[in-house]
Amino acid sequence: VYDVIVLEWSPLFFDTTFSLAKRLRQRFPHAHIIILEAWALMLYQHLPTNLSMQAWIRVYHDNNLNDPDVKELLTDIDHPTKGVAEYMLKHTDPDDWYYGQHAIYKPDHHQAFDELGCHVVVQPMPVNVHDAIDNHYDMFADFLHHNERGHAAMADLIRDELRRANIRTRQDQINPWATKDQCE
Repeated sequence: VYDVIVLEWSPLFFDTTFSLAKRLRQRFPHAHIIILEAWALMLYQHLPTNLSMQAWIRVYHDNNLNDPDVKELLTDIDHPTKGVAEYMLKHTDPDDWYYGQHAIYKPDHHQAFDELGCHVVVQPMPVNVHDAIDNHYDMFADFLHHNERGHAAMADLIRDELRRANIRTRQDQINPWATKDQCE
């Protein structure tokens, strides 16, 4: 029996995450379901080009192959370094970057999870792309995936929520899958 279940979600995948949370709630009625909303550097968008950070880096790399600075920094464009991010910021206006996930977020997403009895935990967002790179880059193995420090920060957020909600006891109960373990 699970007493805590963690689902990482993005507003892009609300319907599927909500469907999974409903099924888990039915199966494990007393489990504490944590909906973790995390952000990643790679999900910033460049407004003038409408490109994701990864796509912008790839295009910039391809358009500047003769620049020795670009060639040295972008030896592996699928796993950019902090130097790549700093170089990118020197060549763009920081106001040209926004966090694309917010464009599709709807306020009723959190309310729907709350009504299901889930705990929504939101990783605090940086103030802007400069803050993200200057103060949070070392939480990522690349621009998308957390490293050990990033995972530790997420674990701290989850523990803080469990403490805040005063979760101490466990009630074991498992119900059968309502749909005979088939997706609806």
